[in-house]
Amino acid sequence: MLTKSVNRIRGVGSRLKRMMYENGVGRAHQQSVKNNPGDYEIIGKILSTYRADGGLNHDFQAYKLFELRQLLGRIKPRNILELGSGSSTAVFADYVRCSTEPCFVCSVDDNEDWLDQAKNMAWGDTDPSGKAEFIYAPRAVNEQSVPPQSRYDIDLNSNYDFVFIDGPPMRVGTKKNKSMVNSNVFDLLESNPPKTIIVDIRRPTVAALRAHCSGDYDVTVSDVILSQANRENYNYFSVFERREDKISN
Repeated sequence: MLTKSVNRIRGVGSRLKRMMYENGVGRAHQQSVKNNPGDYEIIGKILSTYRADGGLNHDFQAYKLFELRQLLGRIKPRNILELGSGSSTAVFADYVRCSTEPCFVCSVDDNEDWLDQAKNMAWGDTDPSGKAEFIYAPRAVNEQSVPPQSRYDIDLNSNYDFVFIDGPPMRVGTKKNKSMVNSNVFDLLESNPPKTIIVDIRRPTVAALRAHCSGDYDVTVSDVILSQANRENYNYFSVFERREDKISN
């Protein structure tokens, strides 16, 4: 009886702690919108298009796109690789269109319909030739590797200075495998190490990257991963910035 009572109290305490944390995240998002109305007006137009089809309704979506816009404005990449298309594709398109310097973005996805949708929502009737490329690449899975890998079956040989990782799906068939890492980025680290790597949550990929290249990159781990997103201006993404480039700048 005593054990059950203690467990119930602990359960209530955990739920209360979680509720307070989520309320803090919500306040952080509200403050961000209040402080940056122009950015969120643009983001709102992007999300309204996607949400018309019933998608992108999670609590972090608008803030995620806001932070991506901020990162692009600060880092100013010229050659972008997007591994996994979606609403971020529209943010990259807006950046490339508005840049005063020549810029290019390559978006890769294993779902042809989703890739076409992302392209249409990002560029509309505008011809993106010379500014963007959209590549369908089937997904390849290696469950025997440690950790297990999920990658796009494609050779990526260009010298990308900004790599954004939000794919491919972490699953085998219909079963999700949360321990999978994206291994495309490790191929790039061996051939043409990017200046900046951005990871959209994906805890196993972040952990594997930290183990592999933390000596060469400054690492900021996502506050969502660290359960510290209940503060103003928190870091949604995990960011890896190559040290030699930061020193030269």
